[in-house]
Amino acid sequence: MKDNNAVYIFLIVLTLAVIAGFYVVFRQLSVIQQVVLNVPGGGTAASSSAPIGGPSAATSTGTSTAPADSGSAAGSISIPTGIIFSTLSSPALQPQSTVTVTVTSVSLAPDGTLTVGLKAYTNQATSYSSLNPVDILQVVDLQNGNQSPVSTTGNWGSMPPGGVVTGTAVFKINPSATSTILQVGPLSSANYYEFDFSTQSYKQTVLG
Repeated sequence: MKDNNAVYIFLIVLTLAVIAGFYVVFRQLSVIQQVVLNVPGGGTAASSSAPIGGPSAATSTGTSTAPADSGSAAGSISIPTGIIFSTLSSPALQPQSTVTVTVTSVSLAPDGTLTVGLKAYTNQATSYSSLNPVDILQVVDLQNGNQSPVSTTGNWGSMPPGGVVTGTAVFKINPSATSTILQVGPLSSANYYEFDFSTQSYKQTVLG
């Protein structure tokens, strides 16, 4: 009889120990879950979408002001733009086709490096085409003559049909300048835009 009582007592103690163990484990899991939920970035990031394709907004002729692009080089001032125009592709590749070009931004670095962001849309092309940024962009200098880009980036020499080519045109201007005028588009149909880096704004202007 005593042996049976000892067995019962042992089983009761064992059961209580198991229950206590489960309780401790459950408490630890709850603490860990709470810590994970409080970690910054531990939630699910919201998804975002953006339309893909050619530009849909018309060029504004009024003054536009936008905050500087935080992704630009240190110390530089970047003005986002929405300048859109159309031009014929270069005769270097035939047949020529209409290319829609967007000036996406104009940035000025402390050393006078002026970088113009470009996107070219070849929606109307039926074969590979090319575009020379030198033919469609110039910095206006009324005293010394207009300046062409000193360098470019982007695959302008072989643009696939129905695609988008992104790149830049780079100029060197006076480092002390706080504004500049950009000639945009082929000379026969060019428009002129004045960029004020002190106010981070731009507007279409007329020369003469």
